[in-house]
Amino acid sequence: TTPSRPPAGTALIPAGPFIYGEEDKEQKLSLPAFYMDIYEVTKAEYAKVRPHDYPLDKVNHPVVNVSWYDAKRYCTAVGKRLPTEQEWEKAARGTDGRHYPWGDMYDPQKVNAEGRFKGTTPVGQFPSGESPYGLFDMAGNVWEWTDSDYDSHSKVRRGGSWWSAPRDLHSASRGRDAPADLYVGIGFRCAQDAPK
Repeated sequence: TTPSRPPAGTALIPAGPFIYGEEDKEQKLSLPAFYMDIYEVTKAEYAKVRPHDYPLDKVNHPVVNVSWYDAKRYCTAVGKRLPTEQEWEKAARGTDGRHYPWGDMYDPQKVNAEGRFKGTTPVGQFPSGESPYGLFDMAGNVWEWTDSDYDSHSKVRRGGSWWSAPRDLHSASRGRDAPADLYVGIGFRCAQDAPK
């Protein structure tokens, strides 16, 4: 049985079906229960595990300029893993097929996007934009690496970033980059299996 209390800093994403994919390709998938980090991994958290210099006024901003390899190593070091893109999407949009974590209509007050803040913002700054499971910044702030392959030489990233247009903030939108790439708009969060 799944414990009633998720590990600190995570939310339980319950087992069961959800709507996956863009409107013209929607399908119903089912996943076992898993845990997902409530926030993107911050610069301060990352620096506890791997050397990482950052300005002190950015301590609670998401870590960026990390490759997919860096993200995977960090998650492993803290006893977690990167989410698959299916897990990421369910955690972002819930089970009702909504376009954004908060619903179907775009709302600039709920997200750091379109370059309005000229960069990242501290994690959790947009509580009205949280996902159905209470996860923050699943749209905007930084793209997030997933463990899924886009093709033979790139990995899927999800969620859009601080410079993204509304279309890229859809919970079903997919981006891709080579796993060694580093960008100021890509970070990550970790997931972990829930007990069966």
